[in-house]
Amino acid sequence: MSNVNQELAKIYFEINGFLVKVNDQLLILNPNPQKVEPAPDFLLQSSDLPAVERATVEVKIRHRPRFFPSLLNASPEIFDFIQPEALKVANNFFKGSSFKKILVISSLPATDEVRRKSLRILKGKGIDHILELSSILEYLIRKVRPNKNYAGRDLLQFLCLLKRYQLLKEPQLELFK
Repeated sequence: MSNVNQELAKIYFEINGFLVKVNDQLLILNPNPQKVEPAPDFLLQSSDLPAVERATVEVKIRHRPRFFPSLLNASPEIFDFIQPEALKVANNFFKGSSFKKILVISSLPATDEVRRKSLRILKGKGIDHILELSSILEYLIRKVRPNKNYAGRDLLQFLCLLKRYQLLKEPQLELFK
């Protein structure tokens, strides 16, 4: 797997206890799902993951960091993983059990109005949840320990080295904004 973004997502789900199968997209299965109250929002956070039992996950990270409505409308390939043929693969893998459709993106627009438009488009296309890459990276940075060896997991080992040599620090609490 040469796609770094997809590998980050794969590691993220594995660290969170999911079994992961790599196809064109990721197919994830949580062997120990839990009920989370309140139910996960459209925009997933790491704390919501225990409630996800099964999902097909597509990682679409763009050079342009934000997923504006214009990009979503002009890029139908973003939604390839929810087309009938891709859903059939996921349905066969999950043996007919229901599953979520999760899209991993770089980030949503910052302004509220444009952000709402993007969310409406994503929901309208049939996406169940989105996950921003920053959430994945922040989680992995918090989990990686600078004194641990992550042999065979090159990306985790790289994060470990950055932390060990104090080039990467855990996010700090913001007491005053």
